[in-house]
Amino acid sequence: MSRRASVTSDSRAAMLRNTAGFLLPLMIATSLATLVASGVDWRHFYPILLLFVSTAAMLGGILYIICRGALRITGRGKFLCAGSAAWVVLGGLCLILLLPGFGAFKQLLLAERAFVADPVIAGIERATLGVSAWRVTHALFGGFWPTLVIDRIYSFWSLIFMAFPMAVPFLVRDDRRRAQMLIAWVLGWLLIGMLAAWAFASAGPCYYNELVGADPDFAALTARLGELAAQGRAAGLELSNLDFQSMLLSAQASGRYAPAGGISAMPSMHVAMATLIALAGWTARRSVGQVLTVYAVVIWIASVHLGWHYAADGVVAAAMMLGVWRLSGRIAETIGRPPQRLAMPEAFAA
Repeated sequence: MSRRASVTSDSRAAMLRNTAGFLLPLMIATSLATLVASGVDWRHFYPILLLFVSTAAMLGGILYIICRGALRITGRGKFLCAGSAAWVVLGGLCLILLLPGFGAFKQLLLAERAFVADPVIAGIERATLGVSAWRVTHALFGGFWPTLVIDRIYSFWSLIFMAFPMAVPFLVRDDRRRAQMLIAWVLGWLLIGMLAAWAFASAGPCYYNELVGADPDFAALTARLGELAAQGRAAGLELSNLDFQSMLLSAQASGRYAPAGGISAMPSMHVAMATLIALAGWTARRSVGQVLTVYAVVIWIASVHLGWHYAADGVVAAAMMLGVWRLSGRIAETIGRPPQRLAMPEAFAA
């Protein structure tokens, strides 16, 4: 191996090591603090932790098969070198170590805080648009079939943003960009999904009447979605998001820790993660970024159409993720910078 290749290899190994050294303690400390503060029943936690481990393994296996097949067809490059495999493992650890703690925060800690921001957010939306945002989307494509497509797109997105940290090595080969993407994914959950969610505690339109107070406009939304669901059942189809909304409400009432539980509207993590993946797409290739940007807009519209979010939830989430992306880039640049060696005085160098 040449000296240049050796230096490059050492630099890439250092980037991976420093990224892991930054993220792993941060995630472990945050998750442990959240789990302890929430008073989670550990008997319920361990099965959920195993669920996330199996999910990471499943998504990693699917990515392996897809990317191996794609690279064999195109014949471009080696499928997975040791360095890239280590990034996949780090991405899997991010999923396993972070999301269980986030779930405990969202379902147990956030539930103890009243949803104080809903009236303000809903009032600003109506003052700005003249009506609630859901009425705009339902006026444009409020029929059953468009709603069914929107429902499926929104549901599938959850798998994509969970798989994202393990997909990072396949998007770019630049380790600094890989670090930026992983750091942004983790900080997105911590700063947007937890810190901002606590500050703007809100339930969202679909839960307004159950958890905030009586509102005829959002009651009309619930009724409209119920009508669409009835049309679907008549055709042998289900709007899966409506079933999930009912499940989350039941889990919230039970007070028990459950996988994927918890209710929070502002900011929208669906839109935040869609924005992150669009930014990653622009890094990989312009055409990919364009497609993923359109998809992020669709996710935002879907979040309003299905009653999960106010329009502002997605706007705030996207703006915050842009800030997180820039911050993550600076962190990646800092931890990837080689240590400065002190210059030896000339007298000693002689």
